[in-house]
Amino acid sequence: MPVKFETTRMDNYLFVESSGEMSSFEDGIEYIQAQVTTASREGIRRLLLDERNLTVTIDYSDILALAEYWEKNNLQTMGLRVASMPPVDAPQAQLAYETPAVNRSIMFKVFFDRQEAEDWLLNR
Repeated sequence: MPVKFETTRMDNYLFVESSGEMSSFEDGIEYIQAQVTTASREGIRRLLLDERNLTVTIDYSDILALAEYWEKNNLQTMGLRVASMPPVDAPQAQLAYETPAVNRSIMFKVFFDRQEAEDWLLNR
């Protein structure tokens, strides 16, 4: 099952609730591009990704390739700030993405607590 998600506009951020499986580099591109498009359309730059029901089965080379792809496509210049809540029992992919993303000036951070994610997202 591919990645599915629903978005809800909150006061100051976009809440993205995801499910399904990201099993390829292409799935990752499609998933992130859809979020970027939605955020741009809504005129919002902060995203809270609830990925607790998302299974990521891509390998580390694809994770690095995603960060490189988004760097080459100037994601870091859009001013997005993204907080991710991964599955508690399998956070490896999101945690693995955090470092290469940050190294490319993409504001992305993993949280296990929604309040902490919101505080970081909204600079509280």
